Amino acid sequence: MLPIEDFNMVVNALRVGLTAVSCDVSTLCCDTIVGLSNKVRGLGNESPYALSLLTLAELLLMLIVKMEIPPDSIPAAGAAIYALTCVKPALLEGIATQLIEIFAANDPANVPKLEESFRILTNGVLFDGFRTHKLRFQDNFDKFLVSVHGFLIVK
Repeated sequence: MLPIEDFNMVVNALRVGLTAVSCDVSTLCCDTIVGLSNKVRGLGNESPYALSLLTLAELLLMLIVKMEIPPDSIPAAGAAIYALTCVKPALLEGIATQLIEIFAANDPANVPKLEESFRILTNGVLFDGFRTHKLRFQDNFDKFLVSVHGFLIVK
């Protein structure tokens, strides 16, 4: 592994790359997140590397929900969310709660719909990194996107 300072610089570069308008850059960043997640998963979710990498999850999910990531990068973004959640399985639940609170401030009527959408996302998925669960998550992720984008009007 890199020294943690260098690793943090890589994470910051990924943060900038995720907000790029280019599909190639966004997809490459998501693929890099998957690779790094697979490496740091073995270190435990409280390692400085995991903690640094996990800071990307909220940004990534917010970009996805707000449709601010290039559409062609969406599958790679879903894979990155899955890989990050494999590092810390409680991660997605915590981020879902934060996002629901953010969107609830704008329109409280969306809260039950968002809660149901996040239940769809994690339905039947174990965050163990096995292919079967990755594929199930990707299928759930597609349903999640259709559901969320169907009722959220994000400006």
